Amino acid sequence: MDRLSKYLEKNPKKALIFDFDGTLATIQVPWEVYAKEMVPAMEKLSKKHKRADFANTHYFENAVVAEIGEEAAKKRWQICEDFEVNELTGFIEHHEMTNFVRTHSENYAFVIWSSNARVTIEKTLKELDIFQHFSLLVTKTDVWMTKPNPEGFNLFIKQELDTLLPGWELEDVLMIGDSLSDSGAAKAVGMDFFQCTESAEED
Repeated sequence: MDRLSKYLEKNPKKALIFDFDGTLATIQVPWEVYAKEMVPAMEKLSKKHKRADFANTHYFENAVVAEIGEEAAKKRWQICEDFEVNELTGFIEHHEMTNFVRTHSENYAFVIWSSNARVTIEKTLKELDIFQHFSLLVTKTDVWMTKPNPEGFNLFIKQELDTLLPGWELEDVLMIGDSLSDSGAAKAVGMDFFQCTESAEED
């Protein structure tokens, strides 16, 4: 029995929220190129934030979007999508997670909450032949604030769960991910978290 199945045997859930990159698959892109494109663009917009003041680029981006608003959010979306479309060369499937999705789709509501662009996630899930198992994708290009900020959950996932699981409670929901942003998002929402890797990764 895989680790997730063992966890769920002891901690029953109704809805599973998966991160994407590093959880279901690891996309092959040069993240150093992403930083070289995103950081100067965000620093140009911000009057008070510098990348060096934050643990990672995603936290820095969130701070600039919180400061500037829509202009920064749109710039972020554009850079993220252009980068992933142009630089993606492939992915590494995480078989333990993808096999779980394939074999348990009748038992749970499956959602994705990711800090990647929608186009990347949809393309990869279709190549993995698991796209059809997810009722909702919440992506970087859907929200202003990415994980660990709870915006994606509060704006989209709550409503989806209301439809799929009337009367659901937070104890019915599990966040599954590999990073500190994923565990931080689960904590911000107040739901349980399953670490799909041996240790949490920085984004």
